[in-house]
Amino acid sequence: MYLIIVILTVLIVLSYYAFKQDLFSVSFLLYVGYFMSAIAATYNALVWGMDISYRLVFILCLGWGGFFFAELFEKYFVGKRKFSLGNFTEERELHQINVQKVKVLIIIGINMIITFMLFREVSKIAGSSAGVVGNMITNYKANASEKPIGALVTQLVKFTKGTAFILLFVFINNLISAKKVSKKLILKNLILLIPGFIYCIQCILKGGRFDAIAFVIGAIFIYYFLMQYKHNWKYKIKIKTLLKIVLLLIALVYAFWFFREFVGRTSDAGLVEYITGYIGGSYELFDLYLEKSPAKAVETFGYMVRSINKIIGTNIPAITYHEFGKSHTGILIGNTYTGMRNYYNDFGYIGVFLMSFVFSWIYNVLYCRLTRTRNIYKHTFLFIFYTTIIYAVVYHFFSEYFFARLSIGYFIEVLVMYICYLFIFKTKIKL
Repeated sequence: MYLIIVILTVLIVLSYYAFKQDLFSVSFLLYVGYFMSAIAATYNALVWGMDISYRLVFILCLGWGGFFFAELFEKYFVGKRKFSLGNFTEERELHQINVQKVKVLIIIGINMIITFMLFREVSKIAGSSAGVVGNMITNYKANASEKPIGALVTQLVKFTKGTAFILLFVFINNLISAKKVSKKLILKNLILLIPGFIYCIQCILKGGRFDAIAFVIGAIFIYYFLMQYKHNWKYKIKIKTLLKIVLLLIALVYAFWFFREFVGRTSDAGLVEYITGYIGGSYELFDLYLEKSPAKAVETFGYMVRSINKIIGTNIPAITYHEFGKSHTGILIGNTYTGMRNYYNDFGYIGVFLMSFVFSWIYNVLYCRLTRTRNIYKHTFLFIFYTTIIYAVVYHFFSEYFFARLSIGYFIEVLVMYICYLFIFKTKIKL
């Protein structure tokens, strides 16, 4: 593991200076995630009996190289003009976004109804004997594969997600664009966070903590980007602000551990052991996976293949949920193998580099388009969309969440979000 830590340290420094000290550079963000995972894995190395193979190191380096070279290719060759951090002489202005209060109230009302419908679906799947909410979610997760949530509610929760991210953007924008942030301003805009709060409740009801954390990651990205945009990419994060972010992340880590049983995870491990096991287990499990033959099923585009199977009646094997695995010493770790497992399983060594390259290139094309614009409001939907997918870079050390989740259902989700965007920004309700 020490070799991996050294390699990642070099890559973090290299990407930081190569891409103009941008903390949300795709490569930098990815390497930081893998570095944190490596530290956590090292903490558990003796307990797990870890003996990382050079084969694993080689595969990971192929993937990490793919991410770096794709960003280098886009920012310094193909999209050189797009990569313009700090090249504008004037500061780019932000302005207040006024959303009709009646729209926000309508959105909140609809989301509360959707949450009630979701609660009924979850309790029905869990069974009448579920008892308290925590047990209900545990039973729901146990039965969900055989009794999935109904199609109507499945589509409706996409409305909640769309409105949550859109109004989150409006809230942060209004605070950053204000000449002075006052309590009155915060209270005036606080209502915009209610859909986000409801969205997080829905995530917990479905037994998912990662979607709620992804929402917080999106909030941090919006804040960072708009602050840099406003100050022509010369904004330096203050120590006070950095401490607030660190405290927020610590609170999230604690909440992740504290609510483990509430969302159906049973573990007697303490806080440090539980979190490091979750964050660092990917290296150990991927290494053990390499000792076996690759699965004869599609992993990289698992959900897309499942969608195709349903539409045209084919029966192409696809994996959307990895098996749980144990360490060399027999300790149950989880079912995370890093995002590289999917690429390696389907396309081999070359595929690890190519799929990582494509992943990074797609993200960098979108990111560069946002950073070069003189008017971010002309690209509001693109910005919000990017906010909803940035978590996939952060989570890559954990699992693959970009290609793997592409499906008909996901395209519908983006369409619903765009309709929500049109309703909030392009329509006006006459009273």
